[in-house]
Amino acid sequence: MYYLNINDDDFIKTVCKTAFPNYNGRKLKINYNCKQINLRSYWDGGSKSTYVILRLDDNKTLQAPVSHPFFNKSITGVDNFVIPENYVVVQHSIFCGKDMGLTIHTPSAAQLLNDGSDNIELTRVQKMVLCWIVGLKSAYRKQERINSHFPEKLYNIICKELESMELIKINKNGAVQNTLKARNLIQLGSQNNDGYAWWSQMYDWKTRSFSGEAKTILESYKTKYNLK
Repeated sequence: MYYLNINDDDFIKTVCKTAFPNYNGRKLKINYNCKQINLRSYWDGGSKSTYVILRLDDNKTLQAPVSHPFFNKSITGVDNFVIPENYVVVQHSIFCGKDMGLTIHTPSAAQLLNDGSDNIELTRVQKMVLCWIVGLKSAYRKQERINSHFPEKLYNIICKELESMELIKINKNGAVQNTLKARNLIQLGSQNNDGYAWWSQMYDWKTRSFSGEAKTILESYKTKYNLK
């Protein structure tokens, strides 16, 4: 599940406005790889979720009916609705009277790609750094990089490379922010992500140096950017 501002991406904004034209909020979540979903929609203690099924080809929509499990027993097919290919389900949630925003449920990250991220090829080390940036934020993120002995100079260089691909943004203070393009890209390739363990395993504590693929990567970047 990824959280973002509804105005972060024009294509996503169009999907949201087509499903819920009167929604003026900015809260948005994307639920990737959602194959089935419960579409039951009814008020219960000040809470309700409204669902709209949207076809991406032509933006045709169909709102799921009110389907209380006791008063609307005759309505079937909403408990385990299978989202077809090229469709998404947009959910508007109210919880205890508070607007919780929209959620886009999609069976495949590729369906939401309107940004060219499916054509981007990353090296293994670029992908590792991007996963650090896109992953869940915590105080331990930086510590992960330190524990794996990943050089800070190399990290900063790869961040610049990722910025040139429009996958991240670096502000004037040096803070790094990921983009929807980066999130989509990581979702598409998440099954091939082997994290940072492969890098840290090539560090020799005795010699305090790298071997194998890590050594080759370091040497290539030293040559390319004239690093010491």
